Amino acid sequence: PLATGDDAPCTHRLRVHGRELRLGRSWPFTATEASRAAMLIELAELSVCDGSEAPAGFGTVLLGDGSEIELRMIEVAHAPLVAALHARCTPATRRARFLSISPTLSVGELSELLTGQSGKAESLVALTLDGGQVVGLVTLDPDTRGSTASLSILVQDAWQVRGVGTALIRRAVEVAADAGWQELTALAHPGNLRITRLLRRAGLRPSAQLVDGLLRIRIPLEFRSR
Repeated sequence: PLATGDDAPCTHRLRVHGRELRLGRSWPFTATEASRAAMLIELAELSVCDGSEAPAGFGTVLLGDGSEIELRMIEVAHAPLVAALHARCTPATRRARFLSISPTLSVGELSELLTGQSGKAESLVALTLDGGQVVGLVTLDPDTRGSTASLSILVQDAWQVRGVGTALIRRAVEVAADAGWQELTALAHPGNLRITRLLRRAGLRPSAQLVDGLLRIRIPLEFRSR
């Protein structure tokens, strides 16, 4: 798996807003991979933020098993870590999130994952405390009406059923409320009951309707639990 730090046998270094980001794994990085990583960083710098304001951090969250994560608004340095999160997920998890099982992301797909189809999404990440891995991501992508946003969430398999998704959604609801959105929506396969259970654990009251072979989920924010 991809990790950061100098303890990995093979390390590739990237510069992000003057800071050095080290990516490590057990086999060498190819020239193509190095070029792709640089391109993703350049794209992320254009699409995620302009560097003039530090992204918000929400502190640490203690999970039920005693482990801890940090929740933060997404920033430029997270782009390769988000790509690595996607690659680590199983085909079943990728299918539940993307309705596809492809293990790799194109530049456009990564951009959409970070900033949504609108390019104006609010995205939050769950990080390990050393900052070396993104283990969860939630994205709120506003629609043209301005009162609704689509919600999507991805949690690494090894971190599922530990409270990561619940913590991300609860924080995302606070972000949505601050933005003035009245309702969230989501799409899921008919057999994906995890998403509705997750929403209910976060104190929400989702309703679902089968449309064109997919579950279209509506989440009114005015009924969220306090």
